[in-house]
Amino acid sequence: PNGAPAWSLKNNSGSNIYGTGVHINIIDDGIEKGHMDLSTNYISASSYDYVDGDNDPTPPSSDDHGTACAGVAAGYGHNGVGITGAAPNANISGQRLLGAGTPTNEAAALTRTMNVVDIYSNSWGPYDDGTLQPAPPEVLAALESGITNGRNGKGVIYTWAGGNGRNSNDNSNYDGYANSRYVISVAAITNQGSYSWYSEPGANILVSSPSNGGSDEITTTSTNNGYTDNFGGTSSATPLVSGIVALMLEANPNLSWRDVQHVLVNRSDVVDSSSSGWFTNCV
Repeated sequence: PNGAPAWSLKNNSGSNIYGTGVHINIIDDGIEKGHMDLSTNYISASSYDYVDGDNDPTPPSSDDHGTACAGVAAGYGHNGVGITGAAPNANISGQRLLGAGTPTNEAAALTRTMNVVDIYSNSWGPYDDGTLQPAPPEVLAALESGITNGRNGKGVIYTWAGGNGRNSNDNSNYDGYANSRYVISVAAITNQGSYSWYSEPGANILVSSPSNGGSDEITTTSTNNGYTDNFGGTSSATPLVSGIVALMLEANPNLSWRDVQHVLVNRSDVVDSSSSGWFTNCV
């Protein structure tokens, strides 16, 4: 994605586009709110811990997945240390859902404080085991509510990991969360310009973005105020798209959820165009 060139563009106030004023909520295993690359733009009011039942999404130090996702999307980047996320000025909040992922909690997370959240980034889903995994009715209803009522009727943006089960003959179409028409399903590509070996195919996949699987991996935030240089999967590709969407929404806050999908489709490049995996599925 062309994230870095977008930073040189100007918003209506003449400031560089860094995702300022756009709110990304990371639904995962929590985020370390005090991390030096996350704390500056952290929003407590939109954060929650479903495991402990409180408003602090800070996970145990061993659960660093959500913190890594947050850094990819919106690591601060202006403090001279660590990393820079795709939208380094975006507001960031987190929900610690994994470990308490009941249908009721999942639905609640997808609409929590949606009066102020613009993008819900989801790097989670059912097991990648090659079987059909329908989403609960509560979740499907929550997604529809979000695109109907969020962002003053323009619809919140849901990004969703397409899945890492290619080697298990899994297909993202089987995932009842990632195959919803209301979400942006994200696959992973390598720095070498081909799909990542684990990234699932599927007609539901809307866009791909860079992750590991080639000769490079992803460097991002980790727990204990630290960093990791080996993050990846569609888990990393998804918050990168979330950050890119935050740049889009700063540039044009009037984009609806469908407009965002339209822009992504029309501004994406074909990757590995000679691959036999490409075919036309409609005429």
